Amino acid sequence: ILENIARDPAAAYYSDLCVVKPRVARALLGLPPSRDLADSSVYHAVTEPYRRCASSNPVQRAQYADLQIYLANDVLVKVDRMTMQHSVEVRSPLLDRRVIELAFRIPVHKKMPGLRSKFLLRQLARKRLPPQIAALPKHGFDAPIAQWLAGPCAARFQDEVLAPQSPVRDLLDIAVVRRLFTSHQRGRADHGQALWAIWMLARWSDTVAARPVTVSSQRSAISDQLSASVLSLS
Repeated sequence: ILENIARDPAAAYYSDLCVVKPRVARALLGLPPSRDLADSSVYHAVTEPYRRCASSNPVQRAQYADLQIYLANDVLVKVDRMTMQHSVEVRSPLLDRRVIELAFRIPVHKKMPGLRSKFLLRQLARKRLPPQIAALPKHGFDAPIAQWLAGPCAARFQDEVLAPQSPVRDLLDIAVVRRLFTSHQRGRADHGQALWAIWMLARWSDTVAARPVTVSSQRSAISDQLSASVLSLS
């Protein structure tokens, strides 16, 4: 939050979407710190829709950018792939064009008073559902990654990522990876998403890459991927 105060709204929106914060991604890649988020190609891809939105309200602009970036390239893609894999047809009624257009016509202070999400949806739900159901907090389909990496998957992570033969040693600063892992293990901070992304990079490199990646030609691209929430596993 404190970092975002000094940024323009588009940069703050980008930073909030990052699974691996840019400063951590740069440290992982052995790159010097940079205060300029715009040195990432993903930064421009994410902030361009935000800046393009006709509204001057930051919440409305973030919602517009979410439709263009997060929903289209992350959430809906995962749902579509997984349901098609199992021959299941899924529809998202709240993403009907008419519903979206209506939602954007409603002022932010009415649909999100005090920035409370799903306010109007809960008001409608109370007409048909018991109050305790309508008041339930949002619960996504997140896997307990933080708990896995602090417990049952910790040894496997060490074997596949921190071991001398780890495929990511030529790409990442393994000392930084180890610091993140140790901090996570000791409960000092939740680095679950970052460690998971690193682990998946190691597994991808180990199972898909035919030969070691040339470090000099890939650092920038991998930095973008580590920093971008567009490629997150949320």
